[in-house]
Amino acid sequence: MDLALKGKRALVTGSTTGIGEAIVRRLAAEGARVIVHGRNAAQADTLLNALRAEGADAALALGDLTTDAEADHVVSQALEAFDEVDILVNNAGRFSGKPWVDTEPAEWNSMYNNNLTSMVRVSRRSAPLMAERQWGRIINMASTIGLMPDVNMAAYGATRCWEPWFCSEPGRSSRRRPFCHPPQRHSPQLS
Repeated sequence: MDLALKGKRALVTGSTTGIGEAIVRRLAAEGARVIVHGRNAAQADTLLNALRAEGADAALALGDLTTDAEADHVVSQALEAFDEVDILVNNAGRFSGKPWVDTEPAEWNSMYNNNLTSMVRVSRRSAPLMAERQWGRIINMASTIGLMPDVNMAAYGATRCWEPWFCSEPGRSSRRRPFCHPPQRHSPQLS
């Protein structure tokens, strides 16, 4: 399948394992220049080396995205590697399967920071650069749990129900508002 991505520069957050790894591999197979992102340097290096061995033009951006400084650093690494980011896939996040009554306030805050605020940080740093070039795509990975609550995933679900709101904000530079509900997939976080 040709998705016309040859030469496009794509940053996929949380791409060292699971769904993120599958996305970065598919983008690379379509000819995109990919930026592998993660917090674990060993995992990131393993994937980076595998992609390069398969002929992909790939780079690395390490950082945890839970602070403004780290998000700046991740986007800076992506820009240093390929000058621009044409496609941003916000995939990074964490999962917790606990009833809300057993979830401490600090865990709620951590979940929001990892799943929502980190996405906002990277998007706010990338969107203005895309707008300047009048081309770019931001894809926010979603979960059906945000639309169909589960008592055992309250904090996680609460961080995922924002996605329709974020994607429905009228774009100033584009009429496209990607909203991606991936099909059910096995992820190491769910093991």
